This record gives sequence, C-alpha cells and structure tokens, in this order.
Amino acid sequence: MRKLKKKIPKAVIPNSVTAMNMFFGYVAVTYAFKGELAITIWAIYFAMFLDALDGRLARLLNVSSRFGIEMDSLADLVTFGVAPSILLYKAYFHTWGFFGIAISFMPTLFSALRLARFNVDWNRTDSSHFMGVPTPASAMFLIGFIAFVYELFGEYRYPGAAVFCVVLISLLMVSNLSYTSNKISRPRDFSQSWKIIPFTLSIISVILYGPPAMFVWAAVYVISGPVRWVLEEIEERRAAEASA
Repeated sequence: MRKLKKKIPKAVIPNSVTAMNMFFGYVAVTYAFKGELAITIWAIYFAMFLDALDGRLARLLNVSSRFGIEMDSLADLVTFGVAPSILLYKAYFHTWGFFGIAISFMPTLFSALRLARFNVDWNRTDSSHFMGVPTPASAMFLIGFIAFVYELFGEYRYPGAAVFCVVLISLLMVSNLSYTSNKISRPRDFSQSWKIIPFTLSIISVILYGPPAMFVWAAVYVISGPVRWVLEEIEERRAAEASA
C-alpha cells in the first residue's frame, strides 16, 4: 500500500521565523528582568532581523495571510513592546513607584495600539510608507537610548530624558506621520533593493561600534517623520501661493 506523502505547507517557513522572533523577544524579556542590558539588546536586535525576514519570505513564497499578520503582531508586541518596557523599568523607573510603572508601560500600550491599527489596515495598497513609527524602530530608539547613556557614563543618567523619549516615541507610534517602509513589495524588483541598505548599515554599525550606534540610526529615522511633514507643509503652501 502506497504511503500518502503530505507536503509541508510553505507558510510554515515564514511562520517559523515569526516564532523565532517571539522566542528572542522572550529571551529579551527574561534578561531585561535581570537588568542584563547587553544580552537584552542583542536579543531584540536579532529579533528585528527575523521580523524583517518573515514578511519577505511570506511575499516571496506567495503565502501572505491574515494568520501570519496576526502572529507577527503578537511576536512584535512581546519583542518590541514588553521587552523595552521592562528594560526601561529596571534601568530608570523601578524606584519611582506607580508613576514609574505607568511610564514604563507606555511602550507596551502604544505598541499594542500601533499594531492593532496596522492589522485593521493590513491590506492597504500603499506599502511604501508606514503611518506612525513602526514598533521595531520604537524599540531600537528606546533601548538605543539606554545603551547610549550607559556607554557614555557607566550608569543610567538623565531620567528626565528617558521620560521624554518614552512619551515622544509612544505618541509617534500612533501618529499620522509618514515613515518610509523597508518592505519590498515585489521581491524580484531590484529597483527597491536600496531599502535594505539602511538596515544593513545599522547592523554593521552596531557590530563595529556597539549597541549605542543603534540609537543614532533610530533617532534619524524617528526625526524623519516630523521633518517630512514640515517639508510637505512648506511645499503645499508654496503650491497654494503659486496657484493663487
């Protein structure tokens, strides 16, 4: 009797990568509880690589699905929301009582809001831009700030600046500002290959100069949203004046 051979669904491949993203997010959470800055940062950074990979694999294999979108968001919430919140609490806010808990909870809360909004609009036609700062960039910004300060001073100074960064990035995550996406909508379209350059350079920078380099790249990206908005407003006003 001939045995039936069952093919493994192609969707297992990107979903497995997403599961690994969640695993490294969990690793980041456990080491954040211990206050282990370096391991937490590298776990989150490796999860960022996996997060960038799973969507590309899904599109390349033509297995993009609502299930994959939802699973990816759950993984992102753990990795880029919960882990940075815990690290912020351990580094800066553990002596602040309830206020410290509330402040450090903000990245988790606003990551959830950001991801929920993204999932509602997951099938939008324009994938070249994000509305609001994506959660991986917000995590890179926050943990990059922690690493940057610790590298300079050997301790977690400037708690006021930490609060500012938390509030700023939380609001930008749910803003309507436009941010460039690094997604390549057509995998075989080499004209979009430039999108992987910034991420690749950021990895090289972190390898050469350590995790604080992450903060520089993230800050540039975070600022790009407001700068783009200002430039577009100026352009619109000039166009309106020219047509008047």
